[in-house]
This record gives sequence, C-alpha cells and structure tokens, in this order.
Amino acid sequence: MCKGIYNVGKLKLLQELRAFAVNKENEGFEINQLEHLTELREVGIYNLEKIHTKEEAVEAKLIQKDYLHKLTLDWDSERPNSEPGAEVVVLESLQPHRNLQELRITGHRGPSCPTWLRDNLVVQALQSLSLFSVSWDIFPSFGKMWNLRELVLSNISTIKEFDLEQSFCKLVRKITLTGLENFEKWVPQPTHFLPHLQVLIITDCPKLSELPFSSHIVYPLKQDWNIDWFPKLQKLKIENCPEVLLLPPIPWTQSLCSVKISDVGSKLVKKLVYSKSSSGVELEVNAQDGLHNLDQVLLFSQLTEIQELKIKNCPPLELKYFIMLTSLKKLWAWSSNHGVVASEVQSGGEWQHPVEDIKIWVSDSSGKELTQFLSHLPKLSKLQVYRCENITQFAVGVDLQQTTSPVVSSSTSSDVTIDETQAKDEQQEIAEVEKEEANTVDDDGLLLLPAHLSNSLQTLVIKIGGAVVHSLSALQAITTLWLEDCSFYHPFPPTLLDLQLSSVKGVQTMESLSNLTSLTRLEIYRCGEDLRCEGLLPLLTRGQLSNLKVKGSPNFFGGWDPNPMRGMTESKLQNLETDDIEGLLDAPVLCSLLSSSLTSLDFIGNHETTRFTKEQEEAFQRLTSLQELWFWGCDKLEHLPAGLNKLTNLKRLWIWWCPALRSLPNGGLPSSLRELDVNRCDNEELTKQCRRLMGTIPKIIL
Repeated sequence: MCKGIYNVGKLKLLQELRAFAVNKENEGFEINQLEHLTELREVGIYNLEKIHTKEEAVEAKLIQKDYLHKLTLDWDSERPNSEPGAEVVVLESLQPHRNLQELRITGHRGPSCPTWLRDNLVVQALQSLSLFSVSWDIFPSFGKMWNLRELVLSNISTIKEFDLEQSFCKLVRKITLTGLENFEKWVPQPTHFLPHLQVLIITDCPKLSELPFSSHIVYPLKQDWNIDWFPKLQKLKIENCPEVLLLPPIPWTQSLCSVKISDVGSKLVKKLVYSKSSSGVELEVNAQDGLHNLDQVLLFSQLTEIQELKIKNCPPLELKYFIMLTSLKKLWAWSSNHGVVASEVQSGGEWQHPVEDIKIWVSDSSGKELTQFLSHLPKLSKLQVYRCENITQFAVGVDLQQTTSPVVSSSTSSDVTIDETQAKDEQQEIAEVEKEEANTVDDDGLLLLPAHLSNSLQTLVIKIGGAVVHSLSALQAITTLWLEDCSFYHPFPPTLLDLQLSSVKGVQTMESLSNLTSLTRLEIYRCGEDLRCEGLLPLLTRGQLSNLKVKGSPNFFGGWDPNPMRGMTESKLQNLETDDIEGLLDAPVLCSLLSSSLTSLDFIGNHETTRFTKEQEEAFQRLTSLQELWFWGCDKLEHLPAGLNKLTNLKRLWIWWCPALRSLPNGGLPSSLRELDVNRCDNEELTKQCRRLMGTIPKIIL
C-alpha cells in the first residue's frame, strides 16, 4: 500500500499502487501524480469525488498505461453530497487501456455507466467486473464482454432485472449478487445454461422470487431431462432472499462442493449446508414445517458418499434412503425422530447400516423405537441421547439377562475398606433396582442397547431428565461415559477413561469409582452436598487420573483423612478445577500429594471465600509445580494467597470476575510469571497496580 507516499509520481518504475487517495488540497497527492507511472500493473484511485472536471481526470492518463491489468475507481459511498453530472464526465475521462483485465467501480452516482463499457466495448480483455453502490440506470453490455469470468454486483438499488444473455453465459465462472434491494427476476428465462459457472452467490435480495433455472431442475420438461444445469458449479450460496420459494434438490450436480442456503422464502428449509472436501462429505438440514419428506430437498442418489448428516426439525428419513447412504458415519438428529421411519424399522426385514456415531436431541421417539433402530447398527461406537422425554429407562440387553443374583459393589477394593453396613445397604439397593429392571423389559420407555453393542460401543452420553440408567457393566469396550439428570446406582465399567457426572442421583460416595484405575478424566457437577473425595485416593495414587473437575459439592475435599495417605508421595493429577477452595487448602496432606504433578489449578465459581488462613496459605505453597492459576467468579475474594511469589514455576495468572479483589499480594508475584490477566475484574485499584508492573511481566491484560 502506497496510499500516503508524497509525490509518488516520481517512482516511475512503480508497478503496484493499490490505494492512491486523491487530495488536491495537499501538494504531492494530486491525480496528475499518476501521469508518468506507465509501468503500473495495478492501481486503486480513491476520493474521486474530489475530481470535478474532465481536464483533471485525464491527467491520470489511464488510457496510456498499456500494462495496467487491475483498476479500482472509488467514490466515497458515505459522502453527503454528489454531483451526478460531473461524476459522469469524470468516469468517462478515466477510460483505461483496452488491455485491462480487472475493474472495480464503487460509489459512482452518475445515471449511467461509461460508454467504454457499453455496446462499443473498449476493454474487451476484461475478465472481472465489480460494481458497488453505483446509481446507474444504464448498465454495461455484459453480453459484449466475451472474456468475462467474474461479475460482482453489490448494494445497487436500480437493478430490477438481470439479463442472462447467451454470449455472457459462455465463459463466466463466478457471479455474486448481493444487496440488490429491487432485483426481481432473471430475463429472459433462457433455454441455455451456464456451462462454466463455478460460483453463484446471491444474498440480501429481498424481492428476488426465483433462482436461475431452478424450475428447470425441480420440474424438468422432457427436453430438459438430459441437460446438466450448471455442470461445473462448485459453490452455491443463497442467503436472506425471503421471496425465493423454489430450491433445487441438493446436490443436483456432482460438481457441487459447497452449498449454503438460509433465510429464504421456501416453506421447506430454514438452513441447508452441504460441503464436499478431501476430508469427506457433510450435510446439515434445518427444516421448516412444510417439509414432509427429505427427498423434497435432497437428491439421495448423489449422496452415497456422505459421511456426516445433521438434521433438525426434520421428518423421519425413509429407510429406502437411509440404506442408500452407505458411507454415512455420523447421524445427528435435533428435534426430529431418530432418523429412520419407526414403522419401517419395526416392520422387519434384514438390513444393517455401518453408521458409527448417533446423536439424538429432543426426539419424541420411544425407547422401543430406538431399540429397534439400534439393533441394525453393528458398528455403532458412539451414542448420545439428550432430552428425549419418552425414554424413561436405559439398559444393556446382556445385563438384563444376568440379573439373577445381586452384584457386589466393585468398590470393595484392596485399597479402600468399606463399612460392612454400607456395603450391605448398597447390595440391597442394587438388588432392588435389578428386580425392577427385570420387570420392565417390554416398557415402551426402555431403551435397551442390543447385545452386539457390548463389544463396539466406546462412547455413551445420556442426558435425560428423570431417566433411570441400569447396569452398564456389559459394555466391555466403553471408554467415555457422560450421565446427566438421571439415576445410576451401579458400579462403573472398569474400562472407562473419561467419566462425567452431572446431577446424577445414586452417586453417594466416590468409593464406587475406586476400580477405575484407567480413568484419566473425571468431571463431577452438582452430585450432592454430602459427596466427599475419599474414594478418589486410589485414582490419585495408583491410577492414571490427570484431569479432575468438581463443582456443586460443597466441601468435597473437606474432612480428608490423612492416615491412608501416609507413604504415598505423588499423583498423576495435572489439572484441577473446583469451587471448593477452602476444602482443598484445608487438606495440606493432599496438597503435598499433588505438589509434584499439579500444573494447572482453577478456582471457579466460589461465593464464600474472602481470604486465606495461615494454614491455607501454607498448604497452597506446597503446590510447587503450578504453572497456571485461575481465580474465576470468586466474587467475595478480597485477597490472593500471600505466598504467591513462592510458586517459582508459575507462568500464567488469570483473575476474572473477582470484583472484591483490590490488590495483588504484598509479597508480590513470582519472577517466573509470563502472563497476568485481570481484564474482567472491573476494579480500578487492581488495574492501576497491575499497570505499574508493565515491563516486568511480558504480557499483561488489563
């Protein structure tokens, strides 16, 4: 960019001047600075509203620049006043050399395009034409532009019709029409097609009622059956055109790689996104009430390579189409049925589908319907079920066949001793639940995982309010389990690597997790005020647990018994996030255990702690491996730990939404600190103190 170069006209060998702002009031920025720049390949001339006469405009000598291939002529679109007559003369006098290939004109308020763009076309080599915010009633003769490859028309209110001349259609590869507030139709409705068009973008055209050739594609005449409309089209984008009712089925041509349709007048879809790349084919459909069958908007014969399908508010997918999607790996359904017509699934017939990932969100399908559906999916490895009110119970078929005897809790580990009374109570409770399970196999609300999934299912997510989740011990391959707003009274599968529990009834003690020695990630949210962490000791000392998040269980770390920890010197826990500040720091032995491994500590959402006691300060200083420390949403916290400067490995300190915090510790911050962020505390005193540290800490965000 050479926009601000004084006397740029002296750089006679200059080849690129992307932005030259005309300023007659300042010497050295007049338009005649361009006169002798005959080597220019690209130039952008701005502030042309300051040029009023033919004599001034011709001083640019654009017609003599035979190397010039790219030209921008710009009038300020936000200017309060204009002189249409003068602007006509100026634009006419800025005629470029016939070799010009790319032209952009912005903000011209004359009544017509220049004559050198009309029937007697001068710039016959033109390949790209972009018109923005012009006020013309007379437009260029697009049909005369034999070499035109790209056309952009944007924010033009005077266009009502777009003339698709056959000569124009021959070579054009990209058409962009955006912000044409009065654009209504394509004229004429041609019998030819755009054989080389690769990109078609139409946005913000509120009066446009039909896409080019859409009627030919949706309702082809007999003579059109063998015509491939837009045979090379790769990208189609139609947005905010509320009068467009008729849409072509996607993808009607194999060349399509990207489609985005949204906010149109169609009664079929709110949004449709299709993409095809080297990583696979993906499709998302968000339906309107008028969509009764997905084949109204999708051409399934062209979707055999699709790998990911997301449907929202859609009718069920007919089985005959579902089994055509032989490459499908992921099916997600929101506010829809489970994806395939239930009656067709239940009617029998031997069929299988290789889909591996199913996500169902807010579906009215019953447990029985989903059970039937899952029985045909032998390769399913990931199942997620959210807010499906008709599903009241969840179980594994193999487990229901093995409920003849009570299951002893796996928490009777050699590492932990359980009170005998507690163990008996737990066994009795499990036995009662299993007895109930055996009597509810035929319940429509029961989603029963087929036995064949015991060896394939790796990820299971159940977030269904009030649902009862029965034993999952038969899932031999499961590594990820997320449960939310449900009940679970059983031991957890020992193969788990990732466990998330949120508002789960039945998790009365962490002893039931002691067998999960392979677990690397554990998240616990709102699972009871009496929940304590003692049962985690085997995971911390002999397991693989490296990430732990606990919120909504006050004093989770409180009352920790140090006796079982004697002789245990280290853990593998690296990241800890909790709202139980006092409970953690009131357990100095636990802090010592974590001292060599814990690198990231997040205190989030604590609404009680105001300051730290001497004992808590000492416990905090034992966390010598900390590299990252967060205080987030601790709205009553007035003081940070005084010994913060003794954490010599600390590199990042974030303090967000802690309005009561007035200052940093008196002892200062560790010299190892590389980043300090306090920009969400809204505290001027703290901000001033941090500002004084500028230069001593590489990155400070205020």
